Amino acid sequence: YGILEIIREIPVDALLMPDFEHSTDLYKKFMEALQKSSIRVLRAVNGLTLKFTPPLSLKVLSPPDPGPFREIDNNSCVVKINHGPASFLFTGDIFFEAEQWLCENIKKELKSDFLKVAHHGSKTSSSQAFLKMVNPEVAVISCGIKNKFGFPHETALRRLEKWCSHLYRTDLQGDIEVTLRNQRMHVKTQYS
Repeated sequence: YGILEIIREIPVDALLMPDFEHSTDLYKKFMEALQKSSIRVLRAVNGLTLKFTPPLSLKVLSPPDPGPFREIDNNSCVVKINHGPASFLFTGDIFFEAEQWLCENIKKELKSDFLKVAHHGSKTSSSQAFLKMVNPEVAVISCGIKNKFGFPHETALRRLEKWCSHLYRTDLQGDIEVTLRNQRMHVKTQYS
C-alpha cells in the first residue's frame, strides 16, 4: 500500500514500471490512482537508459522484453543507478530465476557498490552466483520488525554476509540513509 501513499502525498513526475498486469485489488487501486493523476508512466524494459544531470544516470537491467518470467515478483523492475564512480543496484522482489537471467545476460553490469537486497532477504533470492557478480560494499535489507514472513531468512543472511562488507537491516536499524560525499558512500541509520 506504500505506493498508493507515495503517489497521493508526494509530487511524482514519472513512474518507471514493468509491463506486467495482474488481478490483485492493490494493483487495481494503484492503476485507478495512476489514471487519475498526471504522472507519466515509463515502460521499464531491459536497456532503457535515463540520463539526468551528469554524472547521474539510470539503466533498467530487467525485466527483459519479451519477459520470460511467469512469477510476478520476477518481473520486478531491476535498475542500476550510476553517480560518477559510485553504483547502486535496486532489485525489487526478484527470485533466483530472475537473478540467474541477470547473471547470464547482464553479467559485468551487475557489479555495484550498493545493493538493495531482493525480496526483503527471502531464502528465494540473493543467490551466491548473483551476489558474487554484484559484490557490493554495502547492502540494505528492507523488512519489518518481526514480520509474518520471517524476513530476512537465515540462509540469505549467511550468503549476504559472505559477499557484502556492510549489511544493514531496516528491522534492526530503522531508516537507512545512504549519501555520497567526495565520491564516498556514507550510511546513516535511525538506530545505532
